[in-house]
Amino acid sequence: MFEGKRNGYDINLYRSPDNNWIAGVCGGIAENTGWPIWLVRLVALMLFSITGMFAVLTYFVAVIMLKKRTVSFDAQPGAYRRQPNLKDAVFTYNDTPGQQAKELHQRMKTLDHRLQKMETYVTSRRFQFDQEMKRS
Repeated sequence: MFEGKRNGYDINLYRSPDNNWIAGVCGGIAENTGWPIWLVRLVALMLFSITGMFAVLTYFVAVIMLKKRTVSFDAQPGAYRRQPNLKDAVFTYNDTPGQQAKELHQRMKTLDHRLQKMETYVTSRRFQFDQEMKRS
């Protein structure tokens, strides 16, 4: 259940050891999304005022589910290494349709070539000979 916790659920989502008031969940979300910490905390307070205990329960679950980030700084103090984050995971675009069509065309060519080799073998005398040798 908590396998993804070790690697930040593949989106670099951790609790922040630096920006924490209670447990660092808002700080971790702010670092992950690139939003200012005050904005994330404001949204959390608004959720608490609107939903009440549901926001508190959600925060508590996040404390349990998220691992505290190990400190990994770049040369600049306070800057974390660039890793894939939530925004990157959501807004990652694949190849263009033209590139996908070219790749599909190449894969179909390769498949056709393999199929031709298989047909050549199956219709050859060597295949017949191999089948007769297996029967004896």
